[in-house]
Amino acid sequence: MKETFGHYLETTLASIGDAIISTDLEARVLFANTAALSLLKVEASEILGRQLDEVFIIQNELTRAKVESPVKLVLREGKIVGLANHTVLIASDGSEIPIDDSAAPICAEDGSVHGAVLVFRDVTERRRAEATSRLLASIVESSEDAIISKDLNGIIRSWNQGAERIFGYSADEMIGNVISVIAAPDRPDEMPKILERIKDGERIDHYETVRSTKSGKLVNISLTVSPVRDARNRVVGASKIARDVTEQVRARAELAEQRERLRVTLSSIGDAVITTDDQGRVTYLNPVAEELTGWQTSETAGKPLEEVFRIVNEESRHTVESPVTKVLTEGRVVGLANHTVLIARDGRERSIDDSGAPIRDAQEKTVGVVLVFRDVTERRTAERKLHIQSSELRRTNEELSQFAYAVSHDLREPLRNVANFSELLVRRWNPSDSESRPFATQILDSVRRMEILLNDLLAYSQMGGPQEHPAGQIDTEQIVQRALANLKASIDETGVQITIDPLPPIFGYETQFLQVFQNLIGNAIKYCSERPPRVYICAHKGRNELTFSVRDNGIGIAPEYQKMIFGVFKRLHGKEIPGTGIGLAICSKVIERHGGRIWPRQGKRREAFVHGRLSRPGGSARPG
Repeated sequence: MKETFGHYLETTLASIGDAIISTDLEARVLFANTAALSLLKVEASEILGRQLDEVFIIQNELTRAKVESPVKLVLREGKIVGLANHTVLIASDGSEIPIDDSAAPICAEDGSVHGAVLVFRDVTERRRAEATSRLLASIVESSEDAIISKDLNGIIRSWNQGAERIFGYSADEMIGNVISVIAAPDRPDEMPKILERIKDGERIDHYETVRSTKSGKLVNISLTVSPVRDARNRVVGASKIARDVTEQVRARAELAEQRERLRVTLSSIGDAVITTDDQGRVTYLNPVAEELTGWQTSETAGKPLEEVFRIVNEESRHTVESPVTKVLTEGRVVGLANHTVLIARDGRERSIDDSGAPIRDAQEKTVGVVLVFRDVTERRTAERKLHIQSSELRRTNEELSQFAYAVSHDLREPLRNVANFSELLVRRWNPSDSESRPFATQILDSVRRMEILLNDLLAYSQMGGPQEHPAGQIDTEQIVQRALANLKASIDETGVQITIDPLPPIFGYETQFLQVFQNLIGNAIKYCSERPPRVYICAHKGRNELTFSVRDNGIGIAPEYQKMIFGVFKRLHGKEIPGTGIGLAICSKVIERHGGRIWPRQGKRREAFVHGRLSRPGGSARPG
């Protein structure tokens, strides 16, 4: 019977899943079950009767120090002992296996120790699970997000440091408390509804809501809530990850506000605006663009720009390359060529001009294009009319100039005859006919005045026409000297003293400026007072202009007449002082044609102001 029981016991030990080794009082191996042989990677014949330390080699996995066999401790002290943590078994092939074990004495009925039994097991998977568990716990605790678990009644079971940071409550305050503590005051029903969905096995992803902190501050959070299941797959609780998205919500609100301001701005401006992505696909049209193209923004999203913004050359009718394509290719602002026509969705055509510019992100990468254009149909029509009118006006001016020349030429001949016969009458005057001579003299004076008037009219009419010589740089001092030479007789007769400062060169027509200086100096001499006549000619160089002055100490010009004296035939002194009333009109026309203006200054005779830019200090002034 004892043999049968002993065999049964041996069979039982051999079948146990844990590894078992028994020894005698000398720590020699008496028995090893299948599990022990498998871990040691040996056959029974290789270890039976050998010292346990020879076949059961264990080390500390951290320090690599050899660990004393627990069997020796059992045999010495006669009590149950266990291995320390971090013990590894070195198998016969050198492989290492993490184990834990215990050893107990084998006692007889009288209590005497006959040997020891060692029970140990492979804890590789358990160690791995523990390591994973520690890693997960570390991740949970170090996460910036709040990670919370609760049961189906909303009772909090775990509360990490992220939750403490976001909500202000410690784990001691919250574990065992209800999750509704952090509910926002205006959302009392939200959490119960979420729990109901969790009970049904539903997962909630990235749900944005508001929660209350310990201080009462509201924070925006993004929730992900998952059901927690037991071994039988029943939902027993919920795991929640809450991320503080207050800054993101604020940034989105600011971005939305900026977009709305941009939308309102683009909707309010008078020009048409179309935006595209970096592939040239339409993303937005403002109301003006919708009206001009005939498309609505809702209809055009994602469409190629060419389908919405159809443009052709109004003369050749060839399709014009989209400026957006050029912007995306070259990365710069571009504009349409002239004579571009937009064909709307309904076929209507409008003349337009536009410009396209790249839309760049914070990294200066082109992410799209903004196209700004406007309807210039009326302007183009007006430009065409103006061009026609300008052409007609030029033709009319040319005809008038030719007419004036012809009239002055044709009138000179009969005037010359009248003058000749008048002179004959004066020469043949009979002293007995005292009344005839004054009449003949008066006719002769009138003819001479008429001839001067015709010459001045011809000069004035030719001011706007083509010139005999092209414009160029003029030596102003030389021009003034030529004018003085032409006026020598008047200068000698009146004894006028003329002072001339250094004068800068100018750009223009030489013969016209000769007329200007000759007329101004001549008037200064002609309208002298009783004082000895003086004329002062100077120039002042400004930042981008030249001012020429012809000053005198003559009779001056009354303020009420200063605006009218530059008109044709405007004279202030009747026939008392000879003149045609055209000289200052010629001066005004020349100066204005060169981009300047002329005006009288109080207390001075006359000043000519020529506006232009200086090419260099002391250089020429080109009329603007």
